[in-house]
Amino acid sequence: MRFYVYEDVLQRRARMHRGDCGNCNEGRGKTGLGPVSQTGVWHGPFVSSEMAEEAARALGHADLRACQVCSRWYQPSATRPKRSPAGPDAGRPPC
Repeated sequence: MRFYVYEDVLQRRARMHRGDCGNCNEGRGKTGLGPVSQTGVWHGPFVSSEMAEEAARALGHADLRACQVCSRWYQPSATRPKRSPAGPDAGRPPC
């Protein structure tokens, strides 16, 4: 599986995609025209979701997440909910 990052330069945001996502189309986008469009640039491929996330963070956009289509399968740490400690005494100070 390969991963890509779409940088929307007009809206100043980045979206992480699986290569097989219909929005990504292995870095060619919906139109299939290639890595550069009127509104942005595709980055990748990356061999792991972690590498894609690292590249997306390096772009410096505050709006960073997995695309809506990919998010049900691919949730990089930027979009994962924080886990709370498990157990009945979680969060309680020690006695």
